[in-house]
Order: sequence, then structure tokens, then C-alpha cells
Amino acid sequence: MATLRKNDGSVMLSEERATRRLARTLIVFFVLLALPVSALLIRTYRQLSQEALLQYKTAAEDLVARVDESIHSLLTAEELRPFGDYNFFSVADNPLFQQKAVNYSPLSALPDESPIPGLVGYFQVDPTGSFSSPILPAGTDSWSDPRLADRAELTKRQALHARLESVLTDNYLLASSERRPPSAKDSDEHVAAEEEEAGASVPMAEELDRMDDAFGQAVGAAENRQTQADKTQLASKYLADELFEAKKEAPADNEPTGYKSKSAYLGKQSRRERRTEVVNIPATQSWEQNTQRAEQALEQRADSSNAVRPSPQIQDNEAALKLQESTPILTFESVIDPIQAHLLGDDYIIFFRTAYRDNQRYLQGFVVKKNTFLKRTIDDAFYSSSLSSVAQLRVKMFGYSTRLLQPKQVSRSLWSDEAASPDSPSDLILKGVLAPPLDQTQLLFTAAVPLTSAGASLVHALTFLLIASLLGGFYALYRLGKAQISLAAQQTNFVSAISHELKTPLTSIRMYGEMLRSGWVGDEEKRKSYYDFIFFESERLSRLIANVLTLARIGNNSFEEPERCVMKSSALLDLARSRVDSQVSQAGFELKMSCSEDDGDVEAEVDEDLFVQIIVNLVDNALKFSAKAEVREIEIGCRREAHRPELVCFYVRDFGPGVPKTEMKKIFSLFYRPGSELTRTTKGTGIGLALVKELTARMKGRVDLENRSPGAEFQVYLPRA
Repeated sequence: MATLRKNDGSVMLSEERATRRLARTLIVFFVLLALPVSALLIRTYRQLSQEALLQYKTAAEDLVARVDESIHSLLTAEELRPFGDYNFFSVADNPLFQQKAVNYSPLSALPDESPIPGLVGYFQVDPTGSFSSPILPAGTDSWSDPRLADRAELTKRQALHARLESVLTDNYLLASSERRPPSAKDSDEHVAAEEEEAGASVPMAEELDRMDDAFGQAVGAAENRQTQADKTQLASKYLADELFEAKKEAPADNEPTGYKSKSAYLGKQSRRERRTEVVNIPATQSWEQNTQRAEQALEQRADSSNAVRPSPQIQDNEAALKLQESTPILTFESVIDPIQAHLLGDDYIIFFRTAYRDNQRYLQGFVVKKNTFLKRTIDDAFYSSSLSSVAQLRVKMFGYSTRLLQPKQVSRSLWSDEAASPDSPSDLILKGVLAPPLDQTQLLFTAAVPLTSAGASLVHALTFLLIASLLGGFYALYRLGKAQISLAAQQTNFVSAISHELKTPLTSIRMYGEMLRSGWVGDEEKRKSYYDFIFFESERLSRLIANVLTLARIGNNSFEEPERCVMKSSALLDLARSRVDSQVSQAGFELKMSCSEDDGDVEAEVDEDLFVQIIVNLVDNALKFSAKAEVREIEIGCRREAHRPELVCFYVRDFGPGVPKTEMKKIFSLFYRPGSELTRTTKGTGIGLALVKELTARMKGRVDLENRSPGAEFQVYLPRA
């Protein structure tokens, strides 16, 4: 195991321990650096999340405001609708005659093309609890009106009338047909007994009658102090409050969320104030009777003037004008409360208002289909906004979840009531409340996907770049530190190896030299062997020193560029043989030269000294690692290869064990020596093959290695002339 030493020679650390210490140091440093970076990234992403939430919250507030404006624009005309429009006939100004004229009510037309989405029809409930709708005249005697002459249209109006009455009856806002409040001539005791016998739930009409009695007691105490106008105003306020509390209660959150400011929410409420108007309605009489009276007047006028009887169309117009002149018009003041809304079962929404005439309470309003109304006012607005791509919308009316709108990529919409919540938890973006009269309606916006702001992609890229830089930087530091530790260990091994390589032969040379100098060796053969030993060891030391000096020049960038000349391959092999023949013979090996005449005539551009140094190092390496081979031969040769015609291949082969595949790329590394330093018996310093590779590259060539059977063959490719 390699041991690192300080400059003073003391043991520092082994290579393995130094590598572990480097890894621990870098890990600690990485953790210390990662903590503040992580805190910064967490804060940045939290800020991005809050920014995204605020961005979508603002979009949700704008969406709630748009929905409010849409509903407000639909209900504005209904808020200002005159009291008399809820009858089949109404009174309008006639600029032609400069007087009030009786005409059909604008609500008497079938609601096929109404701007209110999902409109079913309009209705009115009088103080006695009687139901009526402006699509049919009051009383069966007036159903012979010219507008109802078409049997199909009359059937359609009657079906719509029955549908409205059924909706209100099913939701206990109107007495059933069997228990409809009797006419004014019936006694109150008879009505109470009939309802008690039926055992049904108390309808709203009876509840309102009960509130009338309570109101009478409240007004009686202040009768001496209030004027009639004050009593009317007090009655209107009292009945409105009681009516609102008599509705089916359900929990709701009236917090003004979904508005940019509280003043905006209060501004919505300020538009909805009780108002007083002058009401003009025609006196109770049938259109048929008035039409007959008008026609009689026209006939009398025609007979008296002996005029030609006009066409039927002119007769109808003149009859209508005469009717307008002959119908009595009643004028009075009415107090009208703002429109309120309530959910009727699973299918309808009712919009109604309370109107007071001569201290008599009337309910006026209209019924819409819930799904159609919400789709046109809420769903379409939601799916036309940017929120529909990231958020889901839950609509809760009067405490009940009525629909769930999923993002576009999930599903277009769920048109089912009581839509279930998604299984995965979502982050609440906004809980919006619509303005009155739908102030019991909540719009809950929740994030269906992780919210991202506009700058999130840039932050993601910078975060990835920062993490990659940190990891890459620390990995590079680790690799660099490990390489330096390995290099230091190799240098330590090199110093130890070269010290051994120098010390052993020098000691032997000194010993044999002293023996020969002192004349202690009398045998001539021994003297010759001692001289040979001194010669060969000196030659090996010269090669070693030459390698070290060459390595030093390369390391200091002071190595001169080789002086290449053109020489035949055969001449180069002869030169190499003369330098390594004695070296091979002294090691007990046989040297074989292999080069054909054609290959020998091939010329190459080489530096003689570098070429000889390369061959000497390869032969020295072959002798060391094939010392125990059965075939004690070293083969040097040259050849041309078809797949590399521009190069000449010089090779040195031994017949030893070869090189393991795992070591084939490592053996050309500087200071690398296969095996363990503790068990290695082969001499060497680990710089010979590294110099072979470097010197070959200096001559624009390359070196390669192939295992033969047996042995290994080192190949040096040099450029041809």
C-alpha cells in the first residue's frame, strides 16, 4: 500500500486513507454549502408559490366580479320592473292620445326569447295566497281574449301556468290546489280548521298571514305616534324581514370575499334599496267585455255617419283604442323591496320580491332552471378564463354544493348536482361570494394542478444549473484530489523504486570494483564475469538515468522536438539490434529479428535516438515480465498493415504470460506498475512504457498492445516517408 510522506520524510497518510479523508472533507463542505443554498431555494419557491397564488386569486376575483356584473345586468330590468307588469294587462303612456292606455303586459308573452337564461315564467301571489301569472288573464271569463284565440297557444300558456304553480306548490311556497286559500268571504276559522285537518306542512302563504297578525300587534302600539305613511314604511320593513327569515334556512358564509375591497361589496348592496313607485293598473274587467263595448261604439258611430264599415284589422285597432279610452285606470303608490333569490329543490331558482299596496303584500317574481342559469352565468365565464386550465370551481348555493367544474384538461363540466369533492386535496385559491340577491352563493376556486408563476421556468433552469454546478464541481474536486493523491503515491513509489534500482547495482559495482582493484580475484574467468557484471549494470544504470532525464525534460516542457530523418526499416532494426543484443544475451534470452525484404525497404520518418530508446525500453519490459517463460525468446520485427498503409509497424514480442485485459490501458500511465507494492518482485520504476507512449507521440506515431498466444506484442506505428 502506498504511503504519502511529508517533505521532512515523516509518514503522512496512506493513499486509501487520504482518499477517504478527501471524500469526508468534500461531503462536509458540500453539506455546509447546500444548507444555505437549500434555504434560499425553498424561500424562492415559496415566494413563487405565493406569487402564483396571488396571480390566480386576482384572476378569480376578476371572474367573480364579471359574474356579478353579468347577473346584475340581467336583474337590473327586473329590479325596476313596474308593479303592474305582473298582470296580463298593464297601463302604459300613450303619446298619441297623451293619456294612459291599457295594453298587453310585456310579461304576457311566452318566455321563449327571454334574455334571462333558463327562464320558466313569471308569477304573482296576492295577499289571499292566490297564484297568477301574466301569461294568462286573471279569471276564466277573460280567457276568450283575442290573443288567446289560438288553441295551441292557449294550451301552451295553460301548461306553463300549471308548471309554475306546481313548482311553487311542491316547494311549499304556495298552498296546494286542495288547500288553496278561499275567497275573502270565507272565515279565517274555516281556513285554519281545513289546514289542520289536512295535516300538511304550513305553506308560505299561511306563514305570511301569521306574520300579518304579528305585524298588527307591533303596529298597534305605535298607532298614536305614527302617520299612515310611517305605518306603511314600518309594515314594509317588518314583513320583508319576516319573509326573509321564513325562507328555508341554510348555512352560508356572507363574508365579502371575492371583491377587491369591502367598499366594492357595499357598493353592490347600495344599488338594491327599497323603492316607492306610482302604480297604474286597469280596473278589473274582461278584455272581451271591453272589446264588445268598443265594437258597439264603433258601429253606432258608423251608422250615424252612414260611413262604410272598415276592414276587420281596422276594426280591431279602433276597438283597442276605444278599449284604452273606456277602461278605468287605478292609480296608487306601491312600496317594492329588492329582489331576493332562493333555491327550489334540485332544479329551479326562484327570484322574487315583496310589493306592498294599501298595506297588502304581494309576491312577484320569476322561476329559472338552475342548470341553464348557472351554465350561462358562471360556467361559460369560468371556461373562458385562464383559471379553467389550472383550477376547479365548486358552486355552493344556500349551503348546498350544486356543481363542480373541473379544469379543461380533466373534463368539460360535471352537470350533476351535489358533485363530490375530488379525492386529492387541493389548495384553496379564493372563496368568493356573489352580490345580492345571490349573496348566499359561494364560488370556491381550488387548485387542481400545482400553481406556477410566469418566472417559474427561469427559476427551475437556474436551480438545475446551480445544483448541477455544485454536484459537478464537487465531483471534479474529488476526482482532482484523488488524482493528486494517486500521483503523490506514485511519485513516492517511484522514489522508492528508483532508490532501490540505483542503490543495488551501485553497491554491487563498488564491491566488485574494490575486489578487482585490490587483486583479490586471481581467477581470470571470475575477473571476466565481474567485469561483465560491472559493464551490464552500468549500462542498465545509464538507461535508467536516461529515462529519468527524459521524463524530467518532458515534465519541465524543455524536451526538444525530435529531429526526424528518413531511414529504411531494416536499418532501424539493425541499429536497435546492436543496442539490445548484449542486454538480451545477458538475460539468457535469444533475440530474433523478423522483417521481410519488402518490409525492410519501407522508409519511415524517425528520430534515431528516440527510436532506439523506445525499442530498448520495450525489450527491457519484455525481459522483466517473461523471465519465467518457457520460451526464452524476444522477437523484434517490422511489417506493413493493409488497414494502415500510411504507417510502418515495429513490434517487440515476448512469450511470457501476457498482460491482463484490465491492465492493458493502465500500463502506459506514468508511474503505474501492476500488482501490489508489498508483494511485487519485478524490478522497475513505472516510467518505461509511459516514455514509450510519449516518445512515439513526439514522432507523430502511436503505440498499441495485443496479447498473443503466448505472450504480448507491443506495436509502435510510425509514419512512412
